[in-house]
Formats: sequence, C-alpha cells, structure tokens
Amino acid sequence: MNFSKPSYFTNRDLSWLEFNSRVLEEAMDETVPLLERLGFISIVSSNLDEFFMVRIAGLKEQVDSGYDVPDAAGLNPARQLSLASGKMHEMTALQYKCYMDLLGQLEISGIRIIDYSNLDGRQENYLEDYFDDIVMPVLTPMAVDAGRPFPFIANKTVNIAFLIEKGGVKNHAIVRVPNVIPRLIKVPDGLNGETYIFIESIIIKRAQELFKGYDILGSTCFRLTRDADLSI
Repeated sequence: MNFSKPSYFTNRDLSWLEFNSRVLEEAMDETVPLLERLGFISIVSSNLDEFFMVRIAGLKEQVDSGYDVPDAAGLNPARQLSLASGKMHEMTALQYKCYMDLLGQLEISGIRIIDYSNLDGRQENYLEDYFDDIVMPVLTPMAVDAGRPFPFIANKTVNIAFLIEKGGVKNHAIVRVPNVIPRLIKVPDGLNGETYIFIESIIIKRAQELFKGYDILGSTCFRLTRDADLSI
C-alpha cells in the first residue's frame, strides 16, 4: 500500500475543527444540564481563541511568505486557510444560534440577561450608583487620531469603539471593558430568579460622562486575538 497518497491523510487543522464541532454538539444536546451546556459554549470559544492565535496565525504567515508546499493531505497553506475559514463560519453561526436558544431557556428557568432599555427605574438608579462608584474609576478612554499613536489593544480583551464629534470634527475613541469587574452585573429584581446585565451595556449608556463636550454618534464592541505563534 502506498501511504504517500494524500487521500490517506487528514489535515490536522481541519481535524481539530471537527473536534471543536463535537464540543459544540455537547452544548446543543438537550439531555445535558442547562448550565453545563453554557459551559460547553464557552469552551468552544476559548478553543477557537487558541486556534486563531496559533494555527491560523501560522497559516497566515506561511501564505504571506509565499510558502506553497502541500501537507500530507495534499493541501497548501492557502487552501487550508480557506477550508478552515468556511468551517469556522459555519461553527460560529451554529454556536450563536445555540447561545440564543440557551438564553431563552435560562429565562424560563428564572435567569434573565437583559439590555439597559429593559431596566425599570429602581434598577437604573442602582446601576447609576454602581457605575459612579465601581466602574467609572477604572475606565480609561483612549483617543484615536492623527496626533496620537494607535493605542495598544491587549489580547482577548473586550473593548468598545466610539465615534465622537465636536465642532464638526469626527474622531474615534476606545474604552477597554475592565476585567477587574465581573462582566455580568446582578441587578435587583422583584421577580423570582435572578437578573443580570452586561457591563458594556452600562458603559455605553453612560458614555457621555466619559466624553463631555462631544456628541456620541455610534458605538460597537469588539474583541482582539493576537498572533501567538512561535516563529522558528
């Protein structure tokens, strides 16, 4: 038997994505307890972080350097990158759908994650004090303009990008969501169960206090994964 035939081999990166898909299947399995399913959703994301930081980073470096030698499965780096991208887009679409389904089931079980617009007056007052006392002191807005170097964005951190305007001049600014504070904040609730809100929702709602004198035209959250592949 000729073991040099590419059809006898499986690309290791595509094989790893199949493994992560099986982790996602655990999150989608209705026989698994609800909170454990949420745990599997998180594991899928943390696995993808490492996969991007090492394997995708390495493939991109090979493509950028012009390396075009196929692996044992007969796939060159560009083809591996293309196939991996397609599989990852399919996986994250399923992951997001599963996550939204789990949020609905959590709410039925009495655990609610709400947006700022759904708060009542008592909850808003509580979060205003929480923001002033706990959140505001650890926030550092970073301006992005021609007169300053682009601020460093740490690996795997959640950040909020703002489009701000003053005197007809538009600029961008970035606020890092602090990791010294729990990302999910519990708010008082007269109902049975527990209610939470993401801290970035609070920051966006109170952002005017960070950019006094500016008009806030828009905002969006983003997260960065950095190249962590070791170059030999």
